[in-house]
Amino acid sequence: MWEMFVTDMFVNCRNLSRPLLYIAGALFLLLPPQSAGAQDVDLCNHPLADPVRAISACTRLLNGDSQGPQSAGWFNNRGVGKLKKGDVKHAIEDFTEALNRNPDYFDALMNRGIAYHMGEDYDSAIGDFNRALLIDSTSKRAAPIYNMRGSSLSRKGEYPRAIEDFGNAIKLNDQYVQAYVNRGDAYSATRQFVPAIADFNTAIKLTRTNPLVYIHRGDAREQRADFAGAISDYSAAIGLDPNSWEAFSHRGEAWRLQRDLAKSIADHNKSIQLNPTAKEAYLNRAFAWGDQGEFDKAIADCTEALVHDPNYALAYADRGRFKRLNNLKKDLKGSLNDLNKAVKLDPSSPVALTFRGDTLREWDDNAGAMKDFNEAIDILPDFVAAYTGRGLTYEKKGDAEKAKADYQKALGLSAELDAGLARPAQDLARARLDALDEQERTATLPKTEPAKSIPVDIQQALYHRGHALLIGVSDYKTGWPQLPNVKNDLQELKAGLDPYFETVEIVQNPTVSELRGRMSEFVLDQWNNPNERLFIYYAGHGFTAFNQASTDNDGYITGSDTPGKSVAKAVSFFEVDSWSRNTSARHVLMVFDSCFSGSLFQTMGPEQEPSPNDLDNVRTLLRKPMRYYITAGRQNEEVAADSTFAKLLLRGLRGGADKYHEGIISAEELGNYLYHEVPKDSPRPQTPQYKSIGNAALSEGQFFFLSGPAAGDVTSTVSPSRAPPGTKANGPGTLSNKSGIK
Repeated sequence: MWEMFVTDMFVNCRNLSRPLLYIAGALFLLLPPQSAGAQDVDLCNHPLADPVRAISACTRLLNGDSQGPQSAGWFNNRGVGKLKKGDVKHAIEDFTEALNRNPDYFDALMNRGIAYHMGEDYDSAIGDFNRALLIDSTSKRAAPIYNMRGSSLSRKGEYPRAIEDFGNAIKLNDQYVQAYVNRGDAYSATRQFVPAIADFNTAIKLTRTNPLVYIHRGDAREQRADFAGAISDYSAAIGLDPNSWEAFSHRGEAWRLQRDLAKSIADHNKSIQLNPTAKEAYLNRAFAWGDQGEFDKAIADCTEALVHDPNYALAYADRGRFKRLNNLKKDLKGSLNDLNKAVKLDPSSPVALTFRGDTLREWDDNAGAMKDFNEAIDILPDFVAAYTGRGLTYEKKGDAEKAKADYQKALGLSAELDAGLARPAQDLARARLDALDEQERTATLPKTEPAKSIPVDIQQALYHRGHALLIGVSDYKTGWPQLPNVKNDLQELKAGLDPYFETVEIVQNPTVSELRGRMSEFVLDQWNNPNERLFIYYAGHGFTAFNQASTDNDGYITGSDTPGKSVAKAVSFFEVDSWSRNTSARHVLMVFDSCFSGSLFQTMGPEQEPSPNDLDNVRTLLRKPMRYYITAGRQNEEVAADSTFAKLLLRGLRGGADKYHEGIISAEELGNYLYHEVPKDSPRPQTPQYKSIGNAALSEGQFFFLSGPAAGDVTSTVSPSRAPPGTKANGPGTLSNKSGIK
């Protein structure tokens, strides 16, 4: 009788933002009919039922007659038993012996092709499938051959030929579920998501109980940024198989891309609980940690993925990326080592090349960075992140026109493909375009007298000192209007604030719990040091609520999950004020770009015009504590949902607020500048407010910035040189905290 052996056959799909789970394909090892009789013949004829006994039985039969008319079948059957046990090498030897006795033995050709495929010898596999199709290419039994040859072609990246083979399999058998799934994967690999989803739809109609088919349709939907549809499919897969670690891991990634990091982490934890050795589950969770700014955890998960697969190229690539992004423990040398390994393992990966280009740019190896970005674009011409990375490199080289061309190219491509990388890359490209446009606008303004020379001790006290936390809520889940400009504002602010602080951290779309936790941790724990200089910027919705007890309107800022004007699910300005009062940090400046944020100052009017800064007085003020607030509007004003406030804040730091051209700007001067300039550009009444905290002991000092021109001069005076990879330095991009002002 005829037997079938089912093994795993995979279609190698390319997904640039994360690894895909490859679906198992049903491939058949066909055994020849045998005459009933002796026990050995019966055992040899059923190798799948008991491969150990079948192998022994076939061996005994072959010892009695290795050249007779039945011997080809016995060799074939013994090869099936060996393949069932995972002994690919000796299975191939037996199939070859069967073919030596019968060169046109269709089933042995099919079986040896499967064995070659399992041994990753795809060319030999394709050769055997070709020979089998020369024998029979039109009957229904040829359908599995087309499907298997398509799978081998897919493993080689020859997707158009693979798609044709899967189509031929379907023509011969229109109920062939695996051929539909494999063709859908090949379509996805070539970014043809509409026909891919159509094939998965057909497969689901044919077999509604296979969770893997739902996972694959979810992957296709996710890659075209249909995250809700993807989550629905992964949930359906979980319903069919509650122990599917793959479905939880993929759903966790979809939650991440939909910016629900709490659900993302929960799903990844469940996935790892179900399969503690799944490398993809650890890497997917690393992406979620990275989005939260938890880079140590992200790096640890990448490392765990590499424990389970030391040749996992994507894990090296992302660990290298996280080491570069980790501002608190930036490790450019480690980043470059990981990315070199990733490129060595997968030289054609645009992801690894782009990440390495970003690291090389930070090492000031612009030529090496440019080479990597160009190669990534040659491999994948629509890879958004590579254009943004190359634009940043052009900008660093001083070629603003080419930088703008690359940023515009990045923005012109679809953000639906590889959304996990494309969307933040487009946000950064948009922010840099705005910054370059602003620089061009500033360059056309009338020239002013140059800034005065700033003494070195003051430079050291201000340049690249302290820490900034930029928080933005743009994607609300509970009825508040969306604020799409906030994401771009934060990216532009980060780029503009980098010269002023040691670290500039972005927190995107926190829940109210995450908002409260990160702000309080930043002020009261992470940087709660006596000499610290802290800057917090919040952009999002705010509101006021009347307090019956105090008969005052209290102000609140919101998280992404704040439902309407719910004071229980919002952060009160009184909480913020208490953190500011209780930190040991010397200087704290908080800026709020939110509606009704002026309720922080309930009775405040405009302050008098700031006086020029006396340098001796500046030194005194730098030694004393200060808590300062700037808000985007008055208590009852609705702040415009555009980028006016953020752009003018940066314009002020670049010199606009340096009224006396001293090269130094106080928080008071910055607030006064915004007070006068924002109303000119805002589409609705909006008057920024600025004031120190209502506590004399915490209002003795002042928060200062070097102005834009002065900060540019300082970089050549006090900035450390960057050592090349492999040499010791104070640390990439860091400046010693020692200064002449204590």
